[in-house]
Amino acid sequence: MPEGLFRLLDISAPFSHERVLASLLRTRSHIYFIVSLLESDEEAAALRATTRDRKTYLDEGAVLWPIAVGPGDLEEIRTDPGQRLMPGLYETVRTLSDSPQPPAQRIAPIEGHATAFLISEDGLAITNYHVAREEIEAAGRTNGSREPIPFRYLGFEKPRLSGIEVSGYEPIEGVELLANVSESDWRAGWDVALLRAPGGPYTFLELAREAPACGQEVWAYGFPSRTARPPERLAEVGYEDADGTVRVSHGRVMEWINDHDFVADFDNVSGNSGGPVLDRDGRVAGVVWNVYPHELASRRPAAFEGGTVCVAVRPALGRLLS
Repeated sequence: MPEGLFRLLDISAPFSHERVLASLLRTRSHIYFIVSLLESDEEAAALRATTRDRKTYLDEGAVLWPIAVGPGDLEEIRTDPGQRLMPGLYETVRTLSDSPQPPAQRIAPIEGHATAFLISEDGLAITNYHVAREEIEAAGRTNGSREPIPFRYLGFEKPRLSGIEVSGYEPIEGVELLANVSESDWRAGWDVALLRAPGGPYTFLELAREAPACGQEVWAYGFPSRTARPPERLAEVGYEDADGTVRVSHGRVMEWINDHDFVADFDNVSGNSGGPVLDRDGRVAGVVWNVYPHELASRRPAAFEGGTVCVAVRPALGRLLS
C-alpha cells in the first residue's frame, strides 16, 4: 500500500499509534514571503537573479523571503498543480488570488507545517536540517555546530490527545537547537538536527537497534498538507486529502542509495519532513527527508510516483555528534 496519507483510524500497525502520536511535535516556520507581481516576466527574472535565496532575519523572530513573478510566471504556476503546491509558489498564488494589476506587492505568511519527534523522556527530539534551516542560517551555523541556542524562527506544538484523536495543539516555548550537521552534510543526505524541548517527562520513541533491510515494512508519520490529487484517485486509494493533521503512510524499504540513506515506497508530501520512520517494533529506523527521485518533487503533490528518501537514524546521529 505505497500510496496514501492515512488518518490513524484508517490504517493498522503492529504497535501503538497512540504512543507515536504522543511523541510527535508539529513545527511551523515563521516565514513571510514578500511577493512582487511585476509587469513582465523578464523584469521578474532580473529581480529574482538579484534576490535569490536572500532572506532577512528580523529580531522579532520572522523571516522575510522575496519572491518575484511576472504575468506569464503566475499563469504557469496557476495551471500546473505540481508547481502550484510547492512551498512559496502556493503562497504566491494564494496571495495574488484577487488578481491585482502589476506592479503589485503582497505579504504572505507560509502555510503548512513540518515534523519533529521525541527520543527521550527529558525532551531530546530530532527533525531535519532543512526544517530548521532558517534558524541555522540566521545563527551562522551552516558549518555545523553543537552549541545550544534558543529557537526564534521555528515554532513547536504538541498535540492535545484523546486516544488517537487530536483536539488541538499546545505551543511549546523555550525549545533549543542543540546540534546540527553542516550544510554540505545536509545536501549529502545527513539531513538531521537535534533539539531539546523543556518540561516533561515526555512520551518518546526508542531507536531501532539495526538498520532496516530491503523489503522490510516501515511506517512514517507527519503532518502533510496541500496535495492536489484528483478526487477519483483519492477515493480509489481510500484516503482523505492531506490537511496538515497527523497522517501515517506504510510501505517497504526499496533500496539503500548510500551508507546512510535508504528509499522506501511510502507516500509523503510537504509537511512529512522530519517525521519518524518506524519498524514493526515501533522503533525509529529513519527520518523522512525527501522525494525520490528528487526530480519528481514538483509532481508528488499531484500524482504519487517514486518513493521517499529516509535518513538512517543511528548513522545520522553518529555523524551529528562526532
